[in-house]
Amino acid sequence: MPPDMTSPQVRASDTRRVYLDAAEVVEREGPVDEAKQRRAGQMAMVSSALGIFCDLYFLTLINLVKDLVGEARGVPLTVHEKSLLGSVIYVGTVLGQLCFGTFADQIGRRVICIVTCICMMIGALGSSLSVHTSWCSLTAMLCAFQLLLGFGIGGEYPLSASVTSESSSPETSGRRAATVYSMMGVGGLVSPLVIWSLLSAGLSARLTWRLSLAIGCLPCLLAFTVRWNMMESDRFRATSALRRQKGSFYRYLKRLRFHLVGTAVAWAVYDIVIYGIGTFMGEITVLLNLGSGPKAEALNTLAITAFSSPGYALSIVLVETLGRKNCQTAGFTGMGVFFGLLAVALGVWGVDGTPAMIKVTLFTLAMACNAAGPGMSTYVIPGEFFPSVVKGTFHGISAASGKMGAVLGGFMYAYLTVEPQWITMAVSGGLSLIGAVWTIIFIPQYSVRELRSRLEEEKSDILSSYMTTNDQALLDLSPSPDGGASDSTYTAGRQSPTLQGGVTNGDRR
Repeated sequence: MPPDMTSPQVRASDTRRVYLDAAEVVEREGPVDEAKQRRAGQMAMVSSALGIFCDLYFLTLINLVKDLVGEARGVPLTVHEKSLLGSVIYVGTVLGQLCFGTFADQIGRRVICIVTCICMMIGALGSSLSVHTSWCSLTAMLCAFQLLLGFGIGGEYPLSASVTSESSSPETSGRRAATVYSMMGVGGLVSPLVIWSLLSAGLSARLTWRLSLAIGCLPCLLAFTVRWNMMESDRFRATSALRRQKGSFYRYLKRLRFHLVGTAVAWAVYDIVIYGIGTFMGEITVLLNLGSGPKAEALNTLAITAFSSPGYALSIVLVETLGRKNCQTAGFTGMGVFFGLLAVALGVWGVDGTPAMIKVTLFTLAMACNAAGPGMSTYVIPGEFFPSVVKGTFHGISAASGKMGAVLGGFMYAYLTVEPQWITMAVSGGLSLIGAVWTIIFIPQYSVRELRSRLEEEKSDILSSYMTTNDQALLDLSPSPDGGASDSTYTAGRQSPTLQGGVTNGDRR
């Protein structure tokens, strides 16, 4: 924290340090202690990766759990119950993204990271222990804990993106954020693997869905341990003065509203398609005639996720070589083409007449375009592009808009899956092409140079904030007993080389 500069006397060394922190901490790649810098960056990446892994583990799991819950109680879930279970977790996610994104900017990243872990652990454990009682049905209790689980999941999106971006330099932030995002693919792969393994071991449907939810608490507990020892980034601490300024949020909102609308709507369109399909992956694999039953659905989901997983690895390479906006445009376009071709094949030949290889190949290619394109970029762009002062809030707004689309997609695909199969794929393809057009018009094109420029702007804002807040305290210095200026103080703008022309070599740490 910067020293108190409200008193009439300020030591020269303290004042130099305040402005040195403000001027340099937001643009340098790390603290002077290189080992400490590496450890802090690694800790931030591990923390973020574990959180994102948990997100997709639970969001993918809920689809497979729905059928197991119906089988365990002896009565299949109705369409209404399926859509409710598939959507309530996203309602919690929206609330978590909005609330925790804002709290992360105002309170701090570390504290809110710990709170989100606690929410996920309680929500997952409570879901696994849900029962039918005289005053509450099993479905209602499960929905309540799923809401809390979604609340914790929602906080992970803005927090992981903010922590990763702020602990990286502009040259490495894209690759690091894409690497963290790739853990979504791992989480999406592990959840059907857990279901399939438990069912293959001979466990009942009741034990399988309960254990699969409880197992998700383990990575949450590991993330909690890592975050307990995590530190706030230098960049976040340096911008603390800007957060205290009255009206700072609205000033940034006015400046960046066009880009915020662009990232929010693009994420919403993307989530309507992907989370609508993901929530009903089991039903879609049945419609594509790839197998039926909880075990077959888990295996089909596992296979499709595994086949499309190279897209996650490809995103780490393409984020720097192709660029964020180009990745998003190409990914949306590829999804539209492959979903469209699948819709044509199903419409012309029917489900039974279309060769299984064609169905699996086209669907897998569409999901690979998702992983390497808008899946990565909708997460990375808000985390990089927006300044640290409002990064959590703006990323949370963008992600919440996406999850509102996921809620809509959950309800929409619940009814699309009972329609002719080609309609589901045609709607997915059409929405993907809309996303591509929106990206071209509204998403900003930026590079490492622009990110460097943004850090310079942030540095100027910090310096301006410190000058505005403390200028009078620096000017009104008490005289020494002999009537001159005290040796332990100096006047801003007249005696300070730091304020007049930057930091001199002697002032550098």
